[in-house]
Amino acid sequence: KIFQRLRPAFVVEVGSFTGGSAVMMGQRLQALGLNAAFILCIDTWLGDLRMWADGVERRHVDLQSGRPQVYDQFMANIIANNLTQRVLPFSTTSILGARWIEL
Repeated sequence: KIFQRLRPAFVVEVGSFTGGSAVMMGQRLQALGLNAAFILCIDTWLGDLRMWADGVERRHVDLQSGRPQVYDQFMANIIANNLTQRVLPFSTTSILGARWIEL
């Protein structure tokens, strides 16, 4: 309901992981006819400390050649939902992302 009420042109998501919420927001923006609206997704796509330290959670980072595949899964989800023109991934920390937005 908040998108319907505010009708945003620019949404910032911090901590996008595999893109589930970005997909949901992108679909909602499309359904509302907000065709120029986009979502800036800020994440390192490296996983958090818990995911690296905990064997159960480590499966979420899906290491291949020492690199987590979280970003690849994020992009696969964005592409599968036809949101490449609406979702802009920004691979950085939340602090640097906030500083960039201030500019």
